[in-house]
Amino acid sequence: MLSKYIDTGVEELDQQKLPILLTNKYHSLEDAKAVLGSVATISSLFIEFQKHLYLNVAA
Repeated sequence: MLSKYIDTGVEELDQQKLPILLTNKYHSLEDAKAVLGSVATISSLFIEFQKHLYLNVAA
């Protein structure tokens, strides 16, 4: 069960979906950058969030 969740989560939180997720939350990529910072910062936050999420799931 856990491995299936992780497999699905990896697809759902694919970095290619990041612009869609940001647009859904902040209504535009420019608004997301205004709140979260540069593209590099946003990407780093997204990756670190996933590490934190999956460490908690696996524990």
